[in-house]
Amino acid sequence: MSGLEGWDPARTAFLVLDCQNDICHERGAFTGPIAGQIRGSGVFDAIGACLAATRAAGVLVVHVRHLVDPWLGADAQEGSRVLRGMRRLGVLVPGTWGAQIVDEVAPVDGEPVVDKYRISAFAGTDLDRMLRQSGVDSLVLSGVSTSFVVEGTARDAVDRGFRTAVVADGCVDLQEESHRVALRHVLPMLTTVTDTAAVAGWLGAVPASATTR
Repeated sequence: MSGLEGWDPARTAFLVLDCQNDICHERGAFTGPIAGQIRGSGVFDAIGACLAATRAAGVLVVHVRHLVDPWLGADAQEGSRVLRGMRRLGVLVPGTWGAQIVDEVAPVDGEPVVDKYRISAFAGTDLDRMLRQSGVDSLVLSGVSTSFVVEGTARDAVDRGFRTAVVADGCVDLQEESHRVALRHVLPMLTTVTDTAAVAGWLGAVPASATTR
């Protein structure tokens, strides 16, 4: 059982969260723990497999980038140590290589990219309106990092009434322990926790006519 039985691909979106060079690339500004976890996890292979399956099935794919706007006032990030630190370091600046989505899971033509300045993909963005106008009521989440952006977006999505799933092998965290705790003890209380093979199997079992948007 994938946990996705009965979900309608035509009303589902697959979100790829914060897979950017400064965060994920070995030469990015945050090279270190997260890059090491990525090397050992195969997370981009998993996300790539989900992208292939969702694209083939006609599922809406949305990429989300975190940006740090240097023109924002200092008080705009004051409430979060992480956001405050990123602003101070001058990373994830719009238009830079570091802010770009990594090549392994880059968007293809026609796939929307949502820019955010907070933790959740919904905070201060047009994502909610875009999804609802597309007829989406269900979300499958992947990306970086499990206990931070993925969990934060999942919590927000559930509060907004979206049926939500998280691809366990399509996420990675700074530490294996926080990844494990989020997937085993937190996210199952809020969402469906699934995996790449289950996503591919769910979509493979759906007739092509059911995926027409």
